[in-house]
Amino acid sequence: RSATLTALESSAVVAVRHQVLQQVLGRAFRDVVWHNVIYVALKEWSAERQLPLGFSDMSSLTESFIIQRFPPRSEVLNQEERESRGVRFFVVLSGEVLVRGPGAEGLDAADSGAATADDGGRLLRRGACFGEEYLADISKPFLHRIDNLSEEPCELAFLSVDAVSTLTDAGAGGQDALTDRQKMNLIRKVYVFRHLSNQHCHLIAKSFRTLTRLQGETAVREGEFGSQFFVIKSGELVVTIKGQTIRTLGKSDYFGERGLLYDEPRTATVTCQSAQAELWV
Repeated sequence: RSATLTALESSAVVAVRHQVLQQVLGRAFRDVVWHNVIYVALKEWSAERQLPLGFSDMSSLTESFIIQRFPPRSEVLNQEERESRGVRFFVVLSGEVLVRGPGAEGLDAADSGAATADDGGRLLRRGACFGEEYLADISKPFLHRIDNLSEEPCELAFLSVDAVSTLTDAGAGGQDALTDRQKMNLIRKVYVFRHLSNQHCHLIAKSFRTLTRLQGETAVREGEFGSQFFVIKSGELVVTIKGQTIRTLGKSDYFGERGLLYDEPRTATVTCQSAQAELWV
């Protein structure tokens, strides 16, 4: 146990066994547990910090993280991955990692799960957060190296530039003004949603937020971590892989599903080709 709970007055507590939760939640059990760890870590980390615009909705924020598992004694983020994967922030879910780079030895010792390493870096353990400076400026290169030097695997939850852009755009007033009927009509035209019930379509319609991209602006970038699925409400976007044009996407097309289904970095770059494009995410 990571904490002690003591009753201050007469209390009734319901205990649920691990096996029961696993049976009820099935494959979602691990995700539920990890998202709770992320939620608690963020609440503690943000207690004395000003969160970026759009980060006040903790539910949307925790769901935007991508969870990755790394073997013992492995590189978590090497130089090539730091430059290509768009990592802005991470939370340690299990195990421990060593952070090395500018100012790493100066990380706040009061941070949950933080300790000084022998080589001047910083050891981060379960519940520790890192990346405040990269949230403040999402264009800033990620200069820190992250390694798992222990004999045990570790699991981290990453927040990518893709997710940060989506959250901050929504916080700046990018919400959709369409009526429920208009949203439902558009959802029915999206191929991947064609077999969903009306109830499920209503849930999707309620969760969608609208983002705007101008000509030349990138929606997703090849190689970056991604946790967002996009549906094109209007406009045209071009898909490129290693600089080669693959296809053009238009209204009711979608992209970003591979990152969600296969837990992998973005396989292509999608850029706005029209004067403006509106995306649902």
